[in-house]
Amino acid sequence: MAECSSHAVLDAVIGGFKESERIVSDALDAHVGRGTLLLAVRGLWGLARWHRLLDQGTHLLWLIERRKARRVQDVLPDGSYLARIEAKKHSKAAGKVKAPPAVVRVIEYRVDGQPDIVRLITSLSDHEKYPAVELAALAPSGFSPLRPQT
Repeated sequence: MAECSSHAVLDAVIGGFKESERIVSDALDAHVGRGTLLLAVRGLWGLARWHRLLDQGTHLLWLIERRKARRVQDVLPDGSYLARIEAKKHSKAAGKVKAPPAVVRVIEYRVDGQPDIVRLITSLSDHEKYPAVELAALAPSGFSPLRPQT
């Protein structure tokens, strides 16, 4: 985990070959708190983590797969939209409880010259205070600022 403006390393976690990035990286969540904007890439997505970090007062901006966040609830004036995400897997045998659904703001865009759509989800739902173009410029994907899809 690194701070974006200074690039200072706050912490690092190393797991075993068979350990999931998502599970190993849970230990890093202690370094984020109220008012922090946490940028994350696809491999770190998880609905339970989303709720846990929101409960800590953390703002989230995550790169996710295209198949996620497709249940559109409302389209916003800047081209972003609100969508519902639900957990799909539930295992009573493993003792796991399904995380509750979440409504997220989705920002989609293309990098010039690239065929793929980049999809971000964020907890920053106010499109006037947090314009889609500005959030896309912060994208953890390393892409440059782009025009959101409409």
